[in-house]
Amino acid sequence: PGPCIPGADVRVGGDLGSPVTFGWRSVVLLPRDFPTWPAEQREQILRHEGAHVARRDWIVQQAVTWICALLWFHPLLWLARRFLILEAERAADEARGARGAARGAGRFPAGAG
Repeated sequence: PGPCIPGADVRVGGDLGSPVTFGWRSVVLLPRDFPTWPAEQREQILRHEGAHVARRDWIVQQAVTWICALLWFHPLLWLARRFLILEAERAADEARGARGAARGAGRFPAGAG
């Protein structure tokens, strides 16, 4: 059996530089070489993506993007959207245990992105 994230359809094999989570029913796409990454790193990535799934970050970000599209002329909405995306990444990083680490440091193996 492959990687597992509760509440998500996890798929390995995409031509991706890094994992991606999306969809109403939460799909997590992992790079083709994900199984060759170190075990600890794979575990951290799955925790990170699992946090996005648990928080429903993709759905929230899509809703905010639609609001921004409708009210495109309001610059504070675009700033709030950007803050929301950064905050979602910070929360997912905390869930994987990267509280003290620099943003993105050591997240993917060399050459993975």
